[in-house]
Amino acid sequence: MLQRMYGFDSLSIFLILICCILNLITFIRPSGSFLYLGPVGSLFLIVCAIRGISVNYEQRQKENETFLDMIRPLTKGLDRWEEERGQRKMFRFFNCSDCRQRICVPKGKGRIEITCPECGTKFIKKT
Repeated sequence: MLQRMYGFDSLSIFLILICCILNLITFIRPSGSFLYLGPVGSLFLIVCAIRGISVNYEQRQKENETFLDMIRPLTKGLDRWEEERGQRKMFRFFNCSDCRQRICVPKGKGRIEITCPECGTKFIKKT
């Protein structure tokens, strides 16, 4: 039976994170309208547990893919930053002042004139 369980994925981790945040808020401010956040956080934890022990792989994967599609625009900038981080030893990155296009040029070439491939704007930068 345990081998057939779905387990945890990105959506499950997100639900646990939301549960922890809501319960922390309830712990810090246990009065007024914040009082209702504790049971809501527990509800997220219950949903996460039910998803984890589910044997319906296709439905859980579909839910996770929908979740990932929803957060992909939010993490797009982080993905670009991670990609650029690996290239920073060999390249410098600049933004075009007109169209905001990200331009990659080799490091160590001194002061060079950079032409934006998108709009054709020229500017001088030190690499």
